Amino acid sequence: MTRKIALISGCFDGGPHVGHLYILGEIRKLAPYTVVTLNSDAYLARKGPGRPLNAFEKRRAALYNTGLVDEVIAIEDSPLEVIKTLRPDYICVGRNDYALEQVVGYKECREWGGQVVIIGKDLGVSTTQLVNAKLN
Repeated sequence: MTRKIALISGCFDGGPHVGHLYILGEIRKLAPYTVVTLNSDAYLARKGPGRPLNAFEKRRAALYNTGLVDEVIAIEDSPLEVIKTLRPDYICVGRNDYALEQVVGYKECREWGGQVVIIGKDLGVSTTQLVNAKLN
């Protein structure tokens, strides 16, 4: 029997905040093994001033400390190579402003029978809001 894997990619720079915790909890309902591909500090620095809010090691430790994440894999930009290697059963996205076809790895995941799941719920908090508040 193979284990079911759910994968989500992101920066998780302002948390994990309540929005991240909600998303990770929903992902855990899909599969017993959750992988996060976590963007590097260099990637975040290119996103704008004040980034990263938290260094990579702190972000990784915070994700593990939620008890909702089994593995964190560092990525620079795109998670596609990790997706192709792991072949997750679910690729999850925590934003509801994506079309399924826009999700990195959508085509590949569908080819091996996986699903792309958009877990979108606006809880009134986002890392962008936290960054903007810090800068103002």
